Amino acid sequence: STENWENGRLKGKYKEYFRDGKIRADVVFDKDGKIGKLYDKEGYYEVGRYKFGRREGPFKLYYPNGTIEEKGSFESNFRNGPFSMYHDNGKLSFKGHFNNNKKEGKGISYRRNGKKIYEGNFYSNYYSGEGKLYDESGKLEKQGKFSVGHFKEGIHYMKDGSYIKGNFLNGKPNSLCSFYGANKKLK
Repeated sequence: STENWENGRLKGKYKEYFRDGKIRADVVFDKDGKIGKLYDKEGYYEVGRYKFGRREGPFKLYYPNGTIEEKGSFESNFRNGPFSMYHDNGKLSFKGHFNNNKKEGKGISYRRNGKKIYEGNFYSNYYSGEGKLYDESGKLEKQGKFSVGHFKEGIHYMKDGSYIKGNFLNGKPNSLCSFYGANKKLK
């Protein structure tokens, strides 16, 4: 490693290497902490400010191939505020808000192929409140209210065009449901 010290604290440019010679840190120390790039042994790296060893403020995390993995803001090492996350192929994985490192508020999650999985409200990383759930082909499957990740009330669309409208328990219709055929007529 290369380092400069002033009054018992690191100051200025700092580089550190793994035993195999690969870079581990390329940062600048200032009065507020350090800012720069940190790498792990697999080649993942992150760019941003560290205060007392924790991520603080705008940050970007990258896959070893250089494709962005996450971008957003951190407060005391927790994701907070608007955030975007990506699959290693560069396609969006999630776009929405975080609160104390958990998905909260409106957000959209995506499959590796770019098709939506879920669009709606999140609470503590779960689908919660109004939302839409999509099947693997990107076709709307469920629309309505979710609680702790479970579909509770709304419309469940079937592949044949029929649908069920009402309340659901453990993913199955309960006694308060109506069944409609593909012709949209009550069965």
